Amino acid sequence: MERDPRPRPQKPCCSSRRDHQFPGGSVTEALDIGRLPTRFPITITSSVGIKREPTATPADCASACILIYLGATYRFLDPGSRIGVHQFSFRDASTLSPSKATSITQLLAADVTAYLSDIRADPSLFSVMSQTFPEDIHWIDHDELKALQVVNEHVYDGFCRKL
Repeated sequence: MERDPRPRPQKPCCSSRRDHQFPGGSVTEALDIGRLPTRFPITITSSVGIKREPTATPADCASACILIYLGATYRFLDPGSRIGVHQFSFRDASTLSPSKATSITQLLAADVTAYLSDIRADPSLFSVMSQTFPEDIHWIDHDELKALQVVNEHVYDGFCRKL
């Protein structure tokens, strides 16, 4: 009997939890960290908050932090915790020509929107991120986070595209 050459879906071999309290940082590094769990058969649970027995302390996940948070299979938001977004920017754009900065920005935008789709979040989240200047933070309402499939709690929907 010949072995079926098609890859078999892998069941998670273990699970992990990561809690977030992070003011932001590099978009590319956050995407790399967010994508890391897809390389392993593991279930990740993300939560914004600092877990202390018996309760959680509210915390903020802002800027690039959301990209790390979104890499989890199941995503929770503790009461009182917040997720904030804004446009990405360069720390020191003085060394970039305008055409180079535009090119890098477009490449990052394509990478972020592809990532949002890959991790089952509504790609329109990118529009929400793009509407707030880099020096400000837009704190997204809990109901909107659920509608954008940022917070999915116990639901894993591989087919979350809106019809």
